Amino acid sequence: MMQALMFSLVLGFGPATGPEARPSEAARVDEPRFTLEQALAAMDEGHPLLEAGDAKVDAARARVRSARLWTNPQFELDYVWGVRATSYDPAGSWIGSIGQFIELSGAPRARGRVARHELGATRADLDDVRMSLAYDVEVAMIELRARLDEVAVLDQNIADLEHGLAIVRARAEAGVISTYDENRTLLALAQAEAELVEAEAAALDAREQLALAVGPLAARLQGEPDVELEVAPPLPPLDGLRDVQVQRPDLVATRAIADAAAAKVDLARREVMPGIGLRVLAGFGQGPGQVDFGFGVSVPLPVVQRGQAAIPQAQAEARAAQARSSAAQIAAEQQLVLAHQRAELLRERSQAFAATRPLAERVKAQAELAYTDGQLEIIGLMDAYLAVRDQRLRGIVLALAAHLAELQLRRLAGAR
Repeated sequence: MMQALMFSLVLGFGPATGPEARPSEAARVDEPRFTLEQALAAMDEGHPLLEAGDAKVDAARARVRSARLWTNPQFELDYVWGVRATSYDPAGSWIGSIGQFIELSGAPRARGRVARHELGATRADLDDVRMSLAYDVEVAMIELRARLDEVAVLDQNIADLEHGLAIVRARAEAGVISTYDENRTLLALAQAEAELVEAEAAALDAREQLALAVGPLAARLQGEPDVELEVAPPLPPLDGLRDVQVQRPDLVATRAIADAAAAKVDLARREVMPGIGLRVLAGFGQGPGQVDFGFGVSVPLPVVQRGQAAIPQAQAEARAAQARSSAAQIAAEQQLVLAHQRAELLRERSQAFAATRPLAERVKAQAELAYTDGQLEIIGLMDAYLAVRDQRLRGIVLALAAHLAELQLRRLAGAR
């Protein structure tokens, strides 16, 4: 390779683009790719937080059933044995009763309405957890893609420096320059290799964050994420996002909680006079061989507790829950507008900067040609290589920011 480059110098070659980037340990070109759909499927199948959320939904569903049930009937059995001067049967007196409290005020239905609203809130919480985890997975994939792209850029920078080193050595052997240029290039090459190691470590850290976001089944995801940072995602219209935001899971949950609190006001009123108790009696032995039947009624009297505290408390809690729901909706709408502006700004900036990449390549080619002809010092050649590297790295940073801003916009809208 070195001899071929020197031979080309002797013959007088034009500017070269340099060799292709070498596959590094953190980003191998022959690795398979995994899609966002595959990552989300692995997360949805095995993440413990989703299992916990499913269990909470099951518990809330069970509460709906139990809330509408009456209390169990009660069976009582009393025995009395006369000691002296008694008219009881010689075997004693037995009295048995079965009682049932009958809720006539509709309290079971009211409790059921409260439980159904709470079930809706629990389901919305599970949807919010699933959506948050999905966004975390997508963020981790995008950041991993950015780290791998940075590795590729630094790897290409090493290839450029090695190409420049071949040019420098060819001129040094021709006696045109001193050894300073070679030493300066070797120093830049060593620094570039150290930066590459740091970038590879950052890529491994990003892969770890992806594994944490996906959960126990992250081992299914082999290779690199199938994400292209250079493709700027189109932004949906703001009006459409507003329509979607109404169904954002956390906002749905706050509305369901407010509805449950409002239903508790009705429940508090109905529990002031919830119903009556009925019981059926059967007795034996009040007299020799005597058998008795009877019934009884118990009515709670709302004298001490007549809802004077429970109803105002429920009303105040309903107002507070409604206020929290309104506050969350207003904040979400404000955040959505600002997030849309930010995403649009970063998208335009990323696209504008990406257009400068051909300019950076021309600068590198011009610097190599000028250095070969003796019209440029070594510092100029190194500067050209660094300019190309920095342009590519800055492009990755801006593309990453644009993707994350678009993702944050969809997250605030509750859209996938």
